[in-house]
Amino acid sequence: MNCYLLVLLQRQHRPPPTSIIVVISPLIALKKHQMETWCILVNVMAKYHLLFVYGTLKRGQPNAEQFGPENGVAKYFGQARTVQKWPLVIASQCNIPYLLDMEGSGNNVLGEIYEVDDEMLQHCDFFEGCPGYYQRTSIRVQLTEDSTGSRVKGDTEEVWVYILQDFKDHLLELPQYECYDSYGAHGLVYVSMYERLRNSTDHKAEVKKSEAQGVSLQ
Repeated sequence: MNCYLLVLLQRQHRPPPTSIIVVISPLIALKKHQMETWCILVNVMAKYHLLFVYGTLKRGQPNAEQFGPENGVAKYFGQARTVQKWPLVIASQCNIPYLLDMEGSGNNVLGEIYEVDDEMLQHCDFFEGCPGYYQRTSIRVQLTEDSTGSRVKGDTEEVWVYILQDFKDHLLELPQYECYDSYGAHGLVYVSMYERLRNSTDHKAEVKKSEAQGVSLQ
């Protein structure tokens, strides 16, 4: 995706921010009030990804603020449903939603798609403890509602999603959901990271067969 920005840089013997890759064309030197200003038309070559979320990152859910601008760019793309069935469960004493790595079992899960930049995707990886805890993999989903809330029957999209691999067998015995809501009738309200730290709760050992590596804020 190409985005055009008009950037005014005062000449202070420093280059443009290194966080963006720019192609400069054209370069025009201007003088105003005896200050030299560069007017640069930049073509920002930004890479974006489609990320499908089914749990606490959805709008109105406990971790939706992770898509804030301080963590990168995230644009709501619409609502979608997985093409294949997956088991979506709520597990551990912390009531965390997991999409289990068992394609073909469970439900066609309803979630949300976000268009995110590299920075936001890296933040989400860190937040989810990927790859040591969750794994990020690609699946196909079908858009059911666009960003304006209008019902659609869109084409299928290939998206990133976080799933739980190497999970303990008893997780498959739990109720499996089509759509997650922390505040639903199940009564299993999500326990935040801050509450878990205060109570020294190790939820990973409850769901993973092998010890989970890395840090997760989920």
